[in-house]
Parts: sequence; structure tokens; C-alpha cells
Amino acid sequence: MPALVGVLLLFVSLALSPPATPDDNESEERWVSMELALRTLWTGDPAAKRATADDASHEFGPLFEAHPGRDDEAVARILAGLQSLIRTETDDFVSYRLLSALGNFDEESLTALFLEALKSRSPNLRSCGIHWFAEHTDPEALPELEASWRHEERPWVRESLMIALVENGSRNDTDDFLDLARGKDPVLAAAAFRALTRIGDPRVVPFLAKIARTTPSNSGLQALDALARWPDSPDALETVLEASRSPRLDFQRHAAQALGRFDDPAASARAYELATGRADGYVRANALGSLQGTEPVVLTRLALQILREAPTQENAPAQSAAIATLRGLDDPSVLPDLAGLQFASDDSRFYELRWLKIFLRLPRDGSETVSNRAGEPHRSRDADVVLEEGRPEELVIAPPPDRLTVRCWEYPDVPGDPKEFSRLPAGDEVEINDHFERENESWVRIDENDCWVPLRFIEHPTGSPAGGDKEDDMLIRREFDIPAGEAESDVAEGLMDAGLLEVIDPGDEVVGVAITLDPQDFDQVLLLARSCGLNETMLDVAIDEIVQKLAPLYPERPVLDRFRRTPAARPADTDQVIDLEIRELTDQ
Repeated sequence: MPALVGVLLLFVSLALSPPATPDDNESEERWVSMELALRTLWTGDPAAKRATADDASHEFGPLFEAHPGRDDEAVARILAGLQSLIRTETDDFVSYRLLSALGNFDEESLTALFLEALKSRSPNLRSCGIHWFAEHTDPEALPELEASWRHEERPWVRESLMIALVENGSRNDTDDFLDLARGKDPVLAAAAFRALTRIGDPRVVPFLAKIARTTPSNSGLQALDALARWPDSPDALETVLEASRSPRLDFQRHAAQALGRFDDPAASARAYELATGRADGYVRANALGSLQGTEPVVLTRLALQILREAPTQENAPAQSAAIATLRGLDDPSVLPDLAGLQFASDDSRFYELRWLKIFLRLPRDGSETVSNRAGEPHRSRDADVVLEEGRPEELVIAPPPDRLTVRCWEYPDVPGDPKEFSRLPAGDEVEINDHFERENESWVRIDENDCWVPLRFIEHPTGSPAGGDKEDDMLIRREFDIPAGEAESDVAEGLMDAGLLEVIDPGDEVVGVAITLDPQDFDQVLLLARSCGLNETMLDVAIDEIVQKLAPLYPERPVLDRFRRTPAARPADTDQVIDLEIRELTDQ
């Protein structure tokens, strides 16, 4: 009841706001549009609510911009209305998408909304709160985050939850993080490494050192990067020094970069050795970067030494890094030393050197000294170590065994227009952009068509091509979605009676169907052709596409002439393979 009263007061205050006039400026128009968006979220139909929630990052932008004529109280009223909506909205998807969109604003005034989400019983809203508090803090958040850690099982949420716990001051879960870092899930292991690194607990150094020394994979590299968080640890330094001599280039490159975090002379000596040696060009470049805190005179001499090498493809990264180093040192006195350096005009180093000379000839501010400019690139030991995010998982569409495709939904349980959301074929590579939980189904939003698919139809690639090998006896199968009304038409029922059409995904608005036929059976081809109208329906279009591909198999059949887009092939040419561009299904 208090929430309802608050909403009524909100709408009264909005109604009493000065009406927009033709002379209102753009700011006022956007504010009015925002108020209408809030009304839609409260009173609109489901489709309007979903559309408004998806566009919330645009509609509610005025909250965080200049708004002449609107005071802080007006902003607070809108935020209170949004918070009440999150607490009372019955459509979880609307609240979830609203919070996801608002999360694009890095504004502390939104923390109360995400704290409300964190306390929600909805797993979707809780995940929004967890993602928010991975980058923001609030004293009330920590107990909720600790409770979530005890019960949360979704890997993609636990990944952010670890960071949120550390960000909000928890130090009680180090052992759990260590277990995950040892685990087989690479995504959770990477998140655990980042959490452990942020904690800075020296107890994890031996564990990280062991992983870096014994794991020849991305986890080993992440452990190596994380060790740079403890620049005073002899074990950490020794591990990095060992990695700089690894037979694997990726470990050498990461180690060369990590050396710059250690103040021990052994780290500088090894970085100098790598930079001046004949190692991989990127190892040398990273080693030179690790020496940015060295005396400018020494660093200048080293950079010039590298630039005087005969240019090759192998030393290109090192020479580019040397040019960048000289630019960072910003010492015009090196210009005479650059005079004799030459690179081919089609070499990127040619332009890098050219711009360096132009830069060094620019007038200098007398208050800016070489020494303080040279020190800028060197990171302090307290700077945060940012571990590289892993690449997105390689995933593919995996329909049920009796299907070739899966439906591409506009929203979870909302099919959308089949003209815009085509079915997705087995084996299509996809990337997951979002998750949503229904009562009995987990959904994911994928990059393909920006649509939603049940998570059970997404898996890691197995290496087996979908559809299997072609055989002499083949059935052609075409799966597609059509409006429910078309599935109930006389044409559709006739094809179903003939065994050529079947319903594979029933629905009230959209129905998934499949046409299956033997291309060598002309009676089936003829029936399909005679069922095709004038491309007025999606079923017509699908039939037309199929018969177009089959018509060349029957050049002597005039009844198929209207489906021929090119002259009929001579009978002697019909033995060639016809590219049907349709998935085939072995006749079993």
C-alpha cells in the first residue's frame, strides 16, 4: 500500500508539472519524454513496457544531464518512482531490462535502485545488483552479497559476485576463491584470480606461483600477471624471472611486462637483458616498457641503441616501443641522434619516427622538465593490476536431435515477427550477451539477430558437422517459422495430410514448421509446386525457394517453368550437383 500511495503522488506531481509548449527547449522535451516513459512502465501493455525498458538508457538520460527548471526534488521523484517500480513490477523481464539499461550510467544516485534489486527474491534482479556492486560500494550491500555467495550457483553471476565481495570489503572468502582458481572452469578461475589479486592477501602468492610454473595455459598466464601485485615477494619475483626464460613466447611476453612492477635490481637487470638481446620483438618491447622508471639518460641510450639496429620484421615491435619511449621522455636533445635513422616509406616505423621528430621540435613549457616527464609512465607499486579479460567462449547452436534449427525469440517466451527473427541453424557460432531466468528455463541473448534462445540449445562445439555426410538417398528438410494463421490455412493442412509439412514448434502467435520431401519423387515436388501461391504468405515464400532449387532437376517439366529463374539445363547437364542451400536429412 505505501508503494501504491507513493506512485499516485508521483503521477499527481507529474500531472501538475508545467505543460510542454512549442517553445520548450530540447531539455524540457526530453524531460517530458522521460515522464511519459515512466508512466508507460507503470501502466503500459507488456509490449510497450518491454520496449521502454530496453530504451531506458536513452529515456532516463535527462536525470544525469542539465535540466533547467527542474530541481533535485524532481530528480528524486523520478528515482523514487523507478525504485517503487522495481519493488512491485510483476514482469521480471521488464525490471531486469530496465536495470540493465540504467546500469550503463555510472551514477551513485542509482545505488538505491540496485540495492533494492540486490535484496529482491528474483534471481534476475539480484544478478543486476551484483553486477552493479562489482564496481560500486555501499555498507548495506555487503551482507546481501555474502548471503548471495552462499546460495548463488550460476557461473556467470558468481564471476561478478567474487569481484563485488572484494570491492565491498569482504575478506572472508579467500579459500573459496582459491578453490575456484584451481578449478576447471576457465571463466570462474579467471574471476577468482582477479578477486585474489584485488585482495592482496600474501597467502595466495605460493599458490599463484605454483599455477604460473605448472599450468601452460591461460590460467598460468593470469597467475603470472597476478603475482605482480606483490612486488616485495621473493617468490613472486623468482617466478616471474623463471617465466622470462620459458620456452613459451606468451609466458616470456607476460613476464617481461610484469618485471616493471618489481623494484628489485634483479628485475631491472633481466628487463635490460631482454630489451637488448635478440629475443622475440614483443618480449623486447614489453621489457623496454618495464624499464620506464629507469634513469632517463640510461633509458634514452637504450632506446637509441635499439633504433640503430638494422630494421627487420622481427625487431619492429621493439623499435616501435623505442620510438614511443623517446616520445615519453620528451627530450629534444636526442634529435641529432635521430637524424641518420631511416625506414622504408611503407613501414609503420617510418611514420612513427617522423611524428616523433615533429613532436620533439614543438615549443616546450619551461616548467616541464625531462625528469618529471620521464617518470610519468612508471606505475607505482600501489597501482591496481588489471588482468586481461578472457576471450568470449566459443559456442554453437545445438538443436534437439530431431531438429536442424532452433527458434530465435524476440524476448524470452515472446516469439516476435518471423520475418525479422529467422530460425538459427545447427552449428552457427554465437556469443552470449545476456542471461535471464524463467521459472523452468534459462535463456540467453546471443549476438546473432540480437535474439533470445533457451540455454539448453547452446553448447561448446564438438567438431562434428551438423547434418552428417550426404548419401544417395536424401530427404530435403526446410525448417522455418510462420504466423499461426498460416499454419491453419487450407494449403498448410493439405501439405500436412500429404506428409510434406509438420509442426515442430506449436504456438499461439508463431508456429515452427518443417517441409520434408524426397527430391527424386516428382509427385511430391509437383504437389509442393501446386501449393505455392503468389508469395503472399511466408509459407508461399518458403515453398517458392524450395521449388526454385528443385526445378533444375526436372528440365522437361513445363509445370515448373514459373519457378525457373534461369534457362532450363539440357538433359545431359542434369547429372551435376545441385546446390540446394537447404539442410539435408538422411532418410532413415
